[in-house]
Amino acid sequence: WELPRGRIQGMAREVEIKARCADCDAVRRRLEALGASIVESGFERNVCFDAPDGRLREADSLLRLREYNGALLTFKGPRERPTHGVKSREEVEVAVDDFDAMVRILYALGFVKVWAYEKKREGWDLDGVKVCLDVLPTIGEYMEVEGTSEAEVMRVFEKLGVGAANITPRTYVEIFRNAIGATDWKLPDMVFENKEVR
Repeated sequence: WELPRGRIQGMAREVEIKARCADCDAVRRRLEALGASIVESGFERNVCFDAPDGRLREADSLLRLREYNGALLTFKGPRERPTHGVKSREEVEVAVDDFDAMVRILYALGFVKVWAYEKKREGWDLDGVKVCLDVLPTIGEYMEVEGTSEAEVMRVFEKLGVGAANITPRTYVEIFRNAIGATDWKLPDMVFENKEVR
């Protein structure tokens, strides 16, 4: 038995649109009117890891441990060139029983923490497509629409009335870095100052 090398055949793909959400209440009302159902809601903690030399970031890849209704370890490969604002990349995820134990394992394997961020997330299901309304410290409110194809994601996004001008191809760390005017990648964590929001 050998570990797979290079591109992993059959790896799932993340296909999504991220957009600035100036009025999430309006989007929420639109979701309700369209018959969407809320499937999850809560506080989310994320910790991003990399090799000490930053090779994952240099390769436009991500290793993230998330705590939200359980714990989830995620690897995301390089982003493909976005079309119509829709991002696509390879993604593999595995549920983890113990968040803190997984942190210790990652450190033992030589990874280092490079950034942590928090958000409040509300997840909806609309015709089998996931719509997330995110509230984040510093950078505000965003919406993500995630499905299995560009056409599916665009179809749902256009129903929600947010507008194509609000779409961004950037990740949350890139948006945060730009918002604080950082010139390198040594960033403070993006966390809520008021812990009561949790």
